[in-house]
Amino acid sequence: MLQQPIEPAPSAAGAAADAIVAGVHGDPFAVLGPHRAGGGRVVVRSFQPAAEEVDLVDAADGRVLAAMDRIHPGG
Repeated sequence: MLQQPIEPAPSAAGAAADAIVAGVHGDPFAVLGPHRAGGGRVVVRSFQPAAEEVDLVDAADGRVLAAMDRIHPGG
């Protein structure tokens, strides 16, 4: 379970996010979705251009684990 916000990785907030928004990233799921981070933590990234807010929800019980932060103005 995520208990604290995780800062976006610089690559996700930079060129990779720009390419995903533009629709030209060659492997968007190398950036999007759940990925292991340092210290045994997990980072989850999502592309939701029309969303006003996005919550990370536990599929097993429906609990909201975290409110996700927008890291790129395009989604």
